[in-house]
Amino acid sequence: MPFTSWAQFELAEFLYKSVQMSAGKTDMLMNILASLYNHQDLPFASHDELYKSIDAIPYGDCPWQSFSVKYSGPLPKDPPSWMLADYDVWYQDLLSLLEQQFGNPEFADAINYAAKVSFTDVLTDENGQCEVCDLMSGQWAWDQSELIAQDPDMHGATFAPIILGSDKTMVSIGTGNMEYYPIYISLGNIHNCVHCSHGSALSILAFLSIPKTGPTHKDDIDFHHFCHQLFHSSLAAIFQLVKDSMSKPQVTQCMDGHFCCVIYGLGPYITDYPEQALLTCIMQGCCTAQNSSLDSGSRLQAHAHSKQLCMTMDSQTLWNDYGIVGGIKLFTAHFPCVDIHELIAPELLHQLIKGTFKDHLITWVNKYLEQNYPRQKALEIIAEIDHCRLAAVLLFPGLHQFPEGQGFKQWTGDNLKELMKIYLPAITGLVPDTMVHAIAAFLEFCYIAQKSVITCWNILLFCTASTAYIIFPYILATSFFLVPQTLSYFED
Repeated sequence: MPFTSWAQFELAEFLYKSVQMSAGKTDMLMNILASLYNHQDLPFASHDELYKSIDAIPYGDCPWQSFSVKYSGPLPKDPPSWMLADYDVWYQDLLSLLEQQFGNPEFADAINYAAKVSFTDVLTDENGQCEVCDLMSGQWAWDQSELIAQDPDMHGATFAPIILGSDKTMVSIGTGNMEYYPIYISLGNIHNCVHCSHGSALSILAFLSIPKTGPTHKDDIDFHHFCHQLFHSSLAAIFQLVKDSMSKPQVTQCMDGHFCCVIYGLGPYITDYPEQALLTCIMQGCCTAQNSSLDSGSRLQAHAHSKQLCMTMDSQTLWNDYGIVGGIKLFTAHFPCVDIHELIAPELLHQLIKGTFKDHLITWVNKYLEQNYPRQKALEIIAEIDHCRLAAVLLFPGLHQFPEGQGFKQWTGDNLKELMKIYLPAITGLVPDTMVHAIAAFLEFCYIAQKSVITCWNILLFCTASTAYIIFPYILATSFFLVPQTLSYFED
């Protein structure tokens, strides 16, 4: 449908897609066919009927929509331009996108309709180790399913978590060189192998507008407050389309052609650190816990805690003492069973590989050399690492050469992954063995975290290493999304 025959569909595809015939020539062709067949059984009367038939096809991309947002606070005597501008937000219908993914027959053999606890093959592993292979086999999906099951009206419904992602980019074609946040979504029910195949399991949901201002006002508190609120208000407006389906089962066609009741929910939000701070409305680089109390004295951020602080303290105290941007209503506050502080997922590329390995550990090694040797000697050792060791790597499949050592102006993720393979032998003998062991433990954790399947045995075996304590808190944090009953395994 909506074509009455296969021949009519083929003609429409030929005219519109293959030869891309103009409207005038299409009308001329239809007039010729009308004279030949005496105006009987014509496939299309005109180009208008052809276009209407194509538009009526119920498949394909969802149409784009937009709404405008504008500053509504008090205006000063001479308001800056950002207070007077209109900001367009472009988006697609969220529910239609989710139904398209949920009903895509390509994923029929790669979907979980319920949270699960997965074990290794007992035929090859007599212990039957618990394993994590996708989102629905993790602790978070299990906990969310238990929350949903507390409502009798939701019994029998399939929990469908919406995985979110964004990365600030520049959209300049036909937009006046404006910056936008592209927002991506994917269903958490789909297996990881499908997510990684770069297919239709990932959809662009929206482009969020980013305000601009001149150097005079770029550091104004009101401007930063507006940028935060615009981001969260835009997301809240877009997700309102699916809010009812978060508390009332929605009848949806599944990938196998059958129908089921689906409860949607906001799932992990994957992004890099600056946007994580924007999403949670916290100060970048701020830590309210002391070094000596990371295990017991720190407190996890939560909606209830942040809300209570915002109700009892002024914005300046929130910023100085707690690192919280006050006066912002988070977009997740509009929806049930959602806490943005729990949905921020540790991101492998920016936070482990680029953040911890490049910005922390490599810097740590260089600063150690600078502090423990005379300046000229430290520079000679760093040069030896760069030009006598990293640059001397032999040609071998899977190894990358670094002719200039670490002298990259712009590191990419691939560059850093290649550097991780050869960095340990490059620093061995030039820094204390304990530093080498600490970096080796971190690299081991990175390789475990990138596995397609993670078992409790992987984590426990790693945690028994003598130097694993340096990132043990990080493992505990990431385990929230990973293995069911992970903490009980650690206790045992």
